[in-house]
Amino acid sequence: MKHIARIALVVVLLISGMVRPVWCQENVDEYVQELNNKTTAAFKKGDLQQGAILAEQAYRYALEYLGEKHPDTLVAESHIAGLYLYQGHHKKAEALAKKVFQFRKELLGNRHKDTLESMADLSVLYRMLGNYSEAEPLCIKALQLRGEILGEKHPDTLESINSLALLHQAQGRYSKAEPLFKQALQLREKVLGEEHADTLTSINNLAMLYQDQLRYNEAEPLLKQVLQFRKKILGDNHPETLQSMNNLAISYYKQGYYHEAEPLYKEAIKLNKEILGDDHLITLTYQGNLAALYNAEGRYGEAEQLDKEVLLLKKKALGKEHVETLISLNNLAFFYLVQGRYSEAEPLYKEALPCFENKIGINHPDTIGILGNYIILLVNTNRPAMALRLLQELEHRLLSRSFQELYNSSSEKQRIQYLGSIDSFQQVVFSLANQHPGEEYQRYAAEVTLRWKQLYAEERKVQSQMLTLSNTPEAVELKTQFTTPQAKKGLISRFNQNEKALINFARNFRTSLEVENVTLDRVQAALPPNSGLIEYRIVNIADLTNIKKIISDKNQSNQNIRFIAFLISTDSYVKKKVIFRDLGSQEEVANLLRNFFQLKNKSLYFSQKLQKEQPPDAAGLRELIKVLEKKADAETTEIYKKVLFPFDEQINNLKQLYIAPDGPLNLLSFASLRLPDGRFLVERQQINQLQTGRDLLQDKSGVSGKGLVAIGGVKYGSMPAGTAEPASTLAAYQQRAVRELAQGIPDLPESEGEVKTIQTIFTDNVKEDAQVLSGENASEYNLKHLKQPPRILHLSTHGFYLAQDEKSKLAEEAPLLLSGLALAGANNGLQGRVDKHGDDGLLYSLEVLGLNLHGTELVSLSACDTGKGVVDYSEGVYGLVRAFRTAGAKSVLMTLTPVGDKSSRDFMETFYDKWLSSKENISPAEALHETRLQFIRDKKPPQDWAPFVLVGK
Repeated sequence: MKHIARIALVVVLLISGMVRPVWCQENVDEYVQELNNKTTAAFKKGDLQQGAILAEQAYRYALEYLGEKHPDTLVAESHIAGLYLYQGHHKKAEALAKKVFQFRKELLGNRHKDTLESMADLSVLYRMLGNYSEAEPLCIKALQLRGEILGEKHPDTLESINSLALLHQAQGRYSKAEPLFKQALQLREKVLGEEHADTLTSINNLAMLYQDQLRYNEAEPLLKQVLQFRKKILGDNHPETLQSMNNLAISYYKQGYYHEAEPLYKEAIKLNKEILGDDHLITLTYQGNLAALYNAEGRYGEAEQLDKEVLLLKKKALGKEHVETLISLNNLAFFYLVQGRYSEAEPLYKEALPCFENKIGINHPDTIGILGNYIILLVNTNRPAMALRLLQELEHRLLSRSFQELYNSSSEKQRIQYLGSIDSFQQVVFSLANQHPGEEYQRYAAEVTLRWKQLYAEERKVQSQMLTLSNTPEAVELKTQFTTPQAKKGLISRFNQNEKALINFARNFRTSLEVENVTLDRVQAALPPNSGLIEYRIVNIADLTNIKKIISDKNQSNQNIRFIAFLISTDSYVKKKVIFRDLGSQEEVANLLRNFFQLKNKSLYFSQKLQKEQPPDAAGLRELIKVLEKKADAETTEIYKKVLFPFDEQINNLKQLYIAPDGPLNLLSFASLRLPDGRFLVERQQINQLQTGRDLLQDKSGVSGKGLVAIGGVKYGSMPAGTAEPASTLAAYQQRAVRELAQGIPDLPESEGEVKTIQTIFTDNVKEDAQVLSGENASEYNLKHLKQPPRILHLSTHGFYLAQDEKSKLAEEAPLLLSGLALAGANNGLQGRVDKHGDDGLLYSLEVLGLNLHGTELVSLSACDTGKGVVDYSEGVYGLVRAFRTAGAKSVLMTLTPVGDKSSRDFMETFYDKWLSSKENISPAEALHETRLQFIRDKKPPQDWAPFVLVGK
C-alpha cells in the first residue's frame, strides 16, 4: 500500500511540475510500465481525461530518462497517437504512429508483437482518414503475421480480422466484410466470452453492417443487446455505451421511428459533450445525425442550424477534404435539396461529389448516393437530359459494384438483400420516364428493365453453364460435390457452400456481369418479324419534384408501388419502337387477379368434390361451377383491359406477342384472357411467355442435348397413416413439407401411359434414344445422375408448393425450398424414411440447380402448380421454372394451377404429337400455340388447356 501511495504522490507532483525524481534504470522501467498500464486501463474504462494525463506523463518521463527508442517510450508514444486520433488530431496522430512503427521495426524486428501492433494501429488510422489504399496492405499484412506468430485465436489476431472487416465496410465491400465480422464474433465469444468488451464490439459492428445493407430487422435486436450489456458492464457514461445509444437511434431513424430515436440522440450528445467536449468529432457526428432526424421530421430551422454548425466545426478540426467533413457537406446539400433551395444545394454537391470520388471511390455506396441526389436536383431544375446522362453513368457504377457484391456474398439471402438495397436507382429511372414522355427517357427505362430484371438469375445460369462446359480438375471436383448424395438436413448449408465454391470458380473467368452487354437494340433485333415484347415491371414511382413527400412516404412501402409496362415492337406500322404505360397501382392489379384466382379456386374445389364424392346435390354443384366459371371468364376481360388494352392499338395485328410478366402476373395464363370481342387472346395471336426479354437473345453455348428422358408412373411408397407429427430429425423445410402433404401423395393412374405414349411419339419421329424411368427407377438419384443432358426431359408427377410459408424465414433464406416435385419414395420420405442413396423422394427446386441441363431444349412439368414460387421484387418467382432454367433448360412447359390426371395426359400427348411429328420443324412454342387452338376448336374448357404455359424462347 505504501508503494502505491508513493507513486500516486509522485504522479501528482510530476503533473504539477514541482519535482523531477531521478531513480535507477530498473525503477524507471517499472514506473513507466506502470503508468502505461494505468493509461490502458483508463482508456478501457472510458476515463479519457485521466488516460490523457497518464499517457502524457509516461511519455515525457520515458523520453527524458529512457530515450526516444526505448520500448516503454514507444508504448507511451503509441498511447498518445491513439489519443490524438480519438481527439481528431489526425496529422499529429499519423506522424507519431509512423515514427513508433519505424522505431519498432528497427529495434524489435518486423515480426515482434509490438511491431505488428503498430502496423495494425497505422492501418486503422489510415482507414479513419479515408486513405484506404494505404490502410489495406498494412491491415492484411498485420492479420497474416499475427495469425502466423500469435495464433488464429489470439485477441490481437481477432482484432485484425475485425479491422479488415471494418475496412471492407468503409469501402462499401459489404459482402467481404460480413464473413469477417462473423468470424471475429464467433471466435471472440469462444475465447473471450459473450460479455467481453471486444465481443460486444463485434456484435455492434455486425449490426452496423446490417444497417448499411438496410437489414434493419437483423440489426435492431443486436444493437439493443449491445446497449444493454454495455450499460451493465461499462456504465451509462462510457463512450462505448454512448456509441450504442447513437447506433440504436440510427436504426430507429432509418426505419422512421423518429420519436424513439430523438431522446437517444440527445442523451448521447449531452453525455458526450461532458466527456469529450462540444467540438469533438464524435460529438459532431452525433449532432449531424440529430440534424438529419430534424430534417426528416420537417423541423427545418433546427436542422439547418445544426448542419451548418457541425460542418463549420468539422472543417476547422479536420480540414475540407476529410471524409467526415464531406459527409456533413452532403448533409447540408441534402437539406437544401429537400427545401427546394437548389441554387444553394448545387455548389455543395459539385464540391462534395469529386472529393468523394477521389477519396473513397466512384463505386462506393456514399458516392453513388450523392450522385443520385444530384441527379434529382437536375430533374428539379429542368435539366432532364443531363440527369439522364448521369443516370447512365450511375448505372455503370452500380453494375460494377453489383459484380463485386454478388461475387463475394456468402449466401443466396445476402445476394437477394443486396439487390433489394439498390432499387432506388431504378425508382429514379422509372419516375423520370413517367414524368418525361420523351422517347429517350422511355427507351432508357426499358433498357434498364432488360438489364436489371432477374439480374442474378441470369448470372447464376451463366455460372452453371461455365461449370458444365469446363473439364478442369477444379470443375470436375465441384460438379461431383453438386451431385454427391448427402443428408438433406444440411441441404441449405451444403447449397451455400457449393454456391460459394461455384462463384469462386466462375470469378476466375468473369470480369463483369452478363447483363452489361444487354441493350434494347439487341433485344429488339432478336424479335421475329411482326411481333412485339411486353415487359412488365412492379416499380416504385415517385414524384421527383416533391422530395419532401418521397421522404415522408419512404416507410409506407406500398404507397407508390405501381405496375408499368413497355411494349418493344418490330411492327413497321408502329412509329415508336418503345411505348411506356403506367398501368395503375400494384393493389389495383393485384385485386383483379385475386378475384379471378378466388373464383377459379372455388370452381376447382367443387369440380374435385364432384369427381371424388358424387354428392347428393351434384346438379346444384354443377350449376354453381358454371356460374363461377362464367364470372371468372368475365374477370379475364377486365384483366385484359387493365394489363394489355393500353397497348391494344399497337399489338392488335401482331402475329406473335412475347410477354415477360412480373410479380403476381407470373401466375396468370395470358393466352386465356378474353378479348372485348369475346375471343380468347390466343385466338388472335400466338402468346409466348418469357422470364425477361433477355430470353430472346441467342444462347451462346451452342450445346445440344440428345434423346428423351421421361419420368412417370412413379412409385411413391405407402401412404402415411393419419397425420403424425414429422420427426424432429428432419430439417425444418422437410417438416413443413410433411405437414403440407400430410394426406400423402396418391398415385397417378394415367402417368405411366402418358410417358410411354410420349416415348413412342419421340422414337417414331426422332431417331434418338428415349428412356423411361418409372416405378422405383423414377428416383432422385437417377435424375441427378443422367449421363448427358437430354434434348427433352418430361416429368409426369406431382408438384408441390408450401404456400403457407411464403412469408417465413425459410422463404427469405432459401425460397427454392418451398417448391418441388415428388419422385420415387416420396411418401416414405414424408414418414422420415430414405432410400439407399439417402434421398427422401422430394426433389426441391434448390436441388434442381445441381442438374446438368445445358443443351436441353425443353423440360415438361406435367404436374400441378409447377409455376408457383416465392415472388420477389427484384428477382421474379423463385420456383421450379426458375430452377430448371438456371440449370440450363432453354424452355420449361409448366402448369399454373392443378390439372386433372387425364386432362394433363391428353394435353401433353397432343402437344408432343404436334411438335415432334410436324414436317415444318416447328418450335415448342408454336406446338403449344397449335395445341391450345386445337383444344378450343374441340370445345374443351379453359381449365383443360389454360394452365399450361411455356416459359422461354
